[in-house]
Amino acid sequence: MNVVFVTPDEPDEKRLIGLAEEALEGGVDAVQLRRKGAAARELFPLAKIIREIADRVGAALFVNDRADVALAAGAAGVHLAGHSLPVAAARAVMLPPLKVGVSCHSVAEAMQAQTERADYVFLGTIFPSPSKANAKPVGLEELSRARREVTIPIIAIGGITLENVGAVLSAGADGVAVISAIAAHRSPREAAETLVDAVKSWRGEKRPTIEVPE
Repeated sequence: MNVVFVTPDEPDEKRLIGLAEEALEGGVDAVQLRRKGAAARELFPLAKIIREIADRVGAALFVNDRADVALAAGAAGVHLAGHSLPVAAARAVMLPPLKVGVSCHSVAEAMQAQTERADYVFLGTIFPSPSKANAKPVGLEELSRARREVTIPIIAIGGITLENVGAVLSAGADGVAVISAIAAHRSPREAAETLVDAVKSWRGEKRPTIEVPE
């Protein structure tokens, strides 16, 4: 995954779906649907709609924290936070098996996620981020250390912009995840296109090639 769009804390469901659609049409590889505190009955129809849009453009949907909703909506996977089920427990309730990602804030957490057989990790926050105002940035050095220790894909998150994405990739990230860089832009689709083009240009690629392993 080159670029992942993580949905913001947006109470308006139509706007949230619109943001996801614009990001997907702009070329992001995946959307992570994150809606803290939402009940499964509320989350499921959103996930289903976004998954259908993702299918249309050949992208993927990951549902934050809720393996049951991810399965029911036909998502590609579930993304786990520190308070979520352990990776093995999440896999145990998912038949057929889906991909499992884990949010990490240090090299040690990323190594633990790999030991638990996560398919990929989010590492961050890399830079100060409006979406994580109270989080202490881990910085590019921690990202580089993680790259040396972890073999599964590392998706960097937190304060990533068009201006610093090259440095993030140079430090060893396999891809980037963003919220504000797309959601806060006057044209989310344009922001997504520009960021995706920047990542592919940095790699000298015409199409995204990094995939989460099966």
